[in-house]
Amino acid sequence: MNQEMDNCVIYLRVSTDRQADKDLPLSAQRKACQKCAQENNLTITKEFEDAGKSARTDDRPAFIELIDFCLDSKNQIKAVIVYDTSRFSRNREDAIIYKKMLEKKRVQVLYASQKIDRNDDAGFLLEGLLELFDEHYSRALSRVTMRVMVENAGRGYWNGGHPADGFLVEKVTDEKGNSKSRLKIDPARSSVIERIFDLFYEGKGVKAICTTLAKEGIKNKVGGYFCKNTIIGILRNEKYAGMMVFNRINKRGTKKENPREEWIIVKDAHPAIIPIEKFNKIQGMIAENWQ
Repeated sequence: MNQEMDNCVIYLRVSTDRQADKDLPLSAQRKACQKCAQENNLTITKEFEDAGKSARTDDRPAFIELIDFCLDSKNQIKAVIVYDTSRFSRNREDAIIYKKMLEKKRVQVLYASQKIDRNDDAGFLLEGLLELFDEHYSRALSRVTMRVMVENAGRGYWNGGHPADGFLVEKVTDEKGNSKSRLKIDPARSSVIERIFDLFYEGKGVKAICTTLAKEGIKNKVGGYFCKNTIIGILRNEKYAGMMVFNRINKRGTKKENPREEWIIVKDAHPAIIPIEKFNKIQGMIAENWQ
């Protein structure tokens, strides 16, 4: 680095609430990055933060914003500081691509907790090895997490998130006295879901279903009128047949769906609003009519 004060940005990320609270809180990352900037005679011009985001995917709004910011020559950024290699990316291919993009603008990546000289052969090798370990760890953790979630669903427990329209979440205690959650049918909304499936089963199209529901004064769970995309999402949602589906995203972590044969389907994970036989018939109707 030059002796004059060059501009840099810092990027902070935690993927879980546990990291945010205990393992690697944002405050600790920030402090280390600030120290690194000072040691390298850099001025921090902007801070980017992704909370609760995995580094295996591009679904990190602040990270993408950071890349765009650094590639804009008018910002005159000379370095990106992250806590370690795993904060930048846990996908080796993505790490290479983004670093190449930054290098073309003469922006280097610095690690606050790892002393790596990318201009040195040994440092270049060390960085690559650390990135491979990061990706291996992330993949292994994902497999363990998937097994736990599938097992949890198989025991009838809810893994979290917002329940679909027609369901409520109730707190229960398992056989070991641990607090768990389960989905139960919402009697105030389940009849709406049944009405939507019945209308489609009778041969009405999605647009006609929206019109019929509006005429009957039936609204969605937030009090608005149903739109076509919402109806489509409901008709395709396996949760209404008591099923939970895992592994929809592919191994790269993108939003593109895997082929259906790779899905992990847990039946009877919770009470069904729509009988599975009827649900499957409707999926056949959808496949036939919406090709």
